[in-house]
Amino acid sequence: METYTTDDALTVMGFGKFQALVLAYAGMGWVAEAMELMLLSFLGPLVREEWKVSAHDESLLSSVVFAGMLIGACSWGFVSDKYGRSCTSGLVLEVQKEDTILYKDTFITSLAEIPGLFLSAVLVDWSGRKATMWFMMFACCAFLGPLVFHQNEVLTTTFLFGARACGTGGITVLCIYAPEVYPTYIRSTGVGIAIAIGKIGGVVCPLVAVSMLRTCHQMAAIVVFELVLLLAGIACILFPIETKGQEID
Repeated sequence: METYTTDDALTVMGFGKFQALVLAYAGMGWVAEAMELMLLSFLGPLVREEWKVSAHDESLLSSVVFAGMLIGACSWGFVSDKYGRSCTSGLVLEVQKEDTILYKDTFITSLAEIPGLFLSAVLVDWSGRKATMWFMMFACCAFLGPLVFHQNEVLTTTFLFGARACGTGGITVLCIYAPEVYPTYIRSTGVGIAIAIGKIGGVVCPLVAVSMLRTCHQMAAIVVFELVLLLAGIACILFPIETKGQEID
């Protein structure tokens, strides 16, 4: 009896209408998640002004969202492995000048995800998964470094644009790398746990970024981010497996 590996089966199937539909379907899920995260950038300041809450309480608004994502990533990854992928997947703005600047800068930095995706697509098969991830982490660190000191609006937006492009690229490669590391029977669980660990950063980030920046501790906040990025880059270097060119189990 002739047998096929997973890679052989994928090669024989090729890329057709069904794969395009799945790509579009999954892509819309990413779009919805990105929109939710972007709304947090606007919702926090508005809630602070409307409800007169402290910077700490404003940061908790974003933290609880990522806490929910953490729980969901762990639990639904397990459910997906146990019961299957398809059944699981079935489951007016106070516009002031400062708000306008916030919207414009957030929109510009959000566009950085496009070059970040293209850059990761070019590097991932050329230099490998591990190298691309640690390069993206260190590059993100380099872009954030100058923000330790106060910069004008143009430079700040430029540095944040570069940092976001590299951060998005690194996350994209991780989403490629993680499914390749885990065997099929625990793939969703493993990827879910990996994503959940990333959401821990999402929970902590608003507490650092919002609370510290609102209380004029920009240098301390950037130093924390720099340290995390450096450790993340080193962790990528220390990954024991490079999946470039390997068959999927």
